[in-house]
Amino acid sequence: MNGMYKYPIVYRGSDASKVFMEVTTKEAEEIEYLYSNKMPMIPLTKEQQDANAPSTRCYICGGNFTKEDWKVRDHCHITGVYRGPAHNSCYLKFKVPNFLPIIFHNLSAYDSHLFIKELGNDNYDINVIPENTEKYISFSKKIS
Repeated sequence: MNGMYKYPIVYRGSDASKVFMEVTTKEAEEIEYLYSNKMPMIPLTKEQQDANAPSTRCYICGGNFTKEDWKVRDHCHITGVYRGPAHNSCYLKFKVPNFLPIIFHNLSAYDSHLFIKELGNDNYDINVIPENTEKYISFSKKIS
């Protein structure tokens, strides 16, 4: 995405769960910065203007534009790139998320304890949905 790709970080050493949490927190803070600093829309090219003007359907939902739900120009708030004509209501609902999902596949009860221990090493809130005292269905952490 516009040169914003980062190569994976590989770490094989002691305190891997601590390093994982530090790197993940840093990445989340960088993503939060990108999400919170919205870019204005890049001015449309002549071709984009010519394609947008006659459009009668919202590119998000496919519905027709009406007086009650008029056409607006939707753009990516991270890059500023124009995406297409959209209903005003669709545009307002189409937001940058306020969370960053991190999914662990095949996380055993023992492995999850390594991460839970590291989640609590600062002052941010942690939410846990336990299945029992040894196993968690879900856990999340707020970093800002």
